[in-house]
Amino acid sequence: MLTFINLFFLVSYIIYPVSLWFYEGRVIPWKYTSKDEISFTSNFFLIFIFYVFLILGFYVRFSKYNTRLYLKIKQKIDPIKVAVILLILGILAFILFVISYGGLSYVIQNAGAIRGGYVERSNFGAIVNLFTKNIYLSFWILLTIFITSNKNKLVLILLILSLSSSIAVGIIGAGRLDFLMIFIIAYFIIVSIKHKFYFRYLILILPLSLYTILFGKEIFGSIQYGYSGVLNAIEYKREVVGGDLFSGIIQYFAHPFISIQASLDSTESYRFFSDFPYSFLFFLKIFNLQVPETIVYYNTEFLSGIFESDIPAGVVAFSYYNLGILGIIIFGFVFGVVSKVIEDLFISIKQSALGIVLYLFTCYSYGWFVTHAELRINILFMAFSIPLLVLIVFYSKLYSTKSLQGTSI
Repeated sequence: MLTFINLFFLVSYIIYPVSLWFYEGRVIPWKYTSKDEISFTSNFFLIFIFYVFLILGFYVRFSKYNTRLYLKIKQKIDPIKVAVILLILGILAFILFVISYGGLSYVIQNAGAIRGGYVERSNFGAIVNLFTKNIYLSFWILLTIFITSNKNKLVLILLILSLSSSIAVGIIGAGRLDFLMIFIIAYFIIVSIKHKFYFRYLILILPLSLYTILFGKEIFGSIQYGYSGVLNAIEYKREVVGGDLFSGIIQYFAHPFISIQASLDSTESYRFFSDFPYSFLFFLKIFNLQVPETIVYYNTEFLSGIFESDIPAGVVAFSYYNLGILGIIIFGFVFGVVSKVIEDLFISIKQSALGIVLYLFTCYSYGWFVTHAELRINILFMAFSIPLLVLIVFYSKLYSTKSLQGTSI
C-alpha cells in the first residue's frame, strides 16, 4: 500500500515542482503565470507535514498490543471461473452501454464527448459503463493464474481475449488513466508475484504512459477517422505544444502542486471535510436533485475562472481547504491509519489470485486519491470491482489478532 502512495506522491508533489524550478519552459498553467508567484517553501512545508503525519498514522501504535483485522478466505474459489464470469459481465455491460447510446458507431465517433459529458447523458448507460471494466479484472486475474500456476491453452486463450477486450474498452472509453491502468496494474502483479522489478517492462510502459498522457485524448477522439485521422490529430497536438513536448507532458502533473498555492491564496471559508458527505449526495443528481458541489469546482474556479470539475485539488490542498494546517495534520494521520487498516485486511487473502488483484487495484485507487482527492470519483472509479469484492467477502471471514508491538516508525 505504502509503495503506491509513495509513487503517487512522487508524481504529484516532486516531479512537477522540480521541473518547474529548473525548467524555464511553459510549464505553469491556469491562474499563475510565473514560478515567482509560487511559494515553494510554503508548498513543500505543507507537503512535508502531510507526509510525516501520514507515516505516523501508518506505523505508530499507541497501545502495547496492536489489534489487527484481516480477512481469510474460508473455502476455495475457482479463479478461472470467476475470471470468465467477470469477462462475460464486462462484455454484457459494454453491449448495454453501446445500445443505450445508439450503437457502436455513435459511441466510437463520440467517445470523448460522452466521457466529457458533452452529449445527452444516459443514466442507465453511465451506470452500466462502470461495469465494462470488469474485463480488466478478468485480464488481471488470468494474468495472475498464468504466471503462478496454470499455463494451459485455455488460460492463454482467455488471457489474450481479456487483454484484447480490455484494450478495446480502454480506447473506446477514451480515458487515458483507465487505459494506462490496464498495464500499470499488470506490471505490479508481475512484480508482486516475482518479488523483483522488471526494468525491461518499465522501459515499455514508461514511453507508452508519456505518449498516452500527451496524445491519448487526441488519439481516442479521432479513431473514427482512421489512421490518417489519428496522425492528423497527433500533428495538431504537436503544433499546439509548439514542439515543446516536455512542457506538454509535465503540465498534466501540475494540478496537485499548483492547487496548494491556490488553497493558500483562496479566501474561501474552511469546508470542515464536508466533501465526504457531499460525495455521497452527488449520486442523487441522477434524480435531478440539487446537491452541494465538492471542492474540485471551487478549486477549478479559483485557478481558471470557470465553475467546473476540471482541476482536482490533490490530497494536500484538499486538506488545507478543509481546515488549514490542522486539516493537513488530521487528514494526513487519518489517511495513514486507513492505509494500514486496508493493508492488514488483505494480508491473508492477497496470497490468492483473486485477492492479489483486488488488493493491487485497491492500492492503486487509494493512491490515486493522493493526486485527485475526490471521493466521488474514487467511488465511481472502484464501482466495477464491487462484484469481486462481494464475492471475496462472502467467502471470507473477518479475524482479529493482537500482536505485541512497540510504537515504531
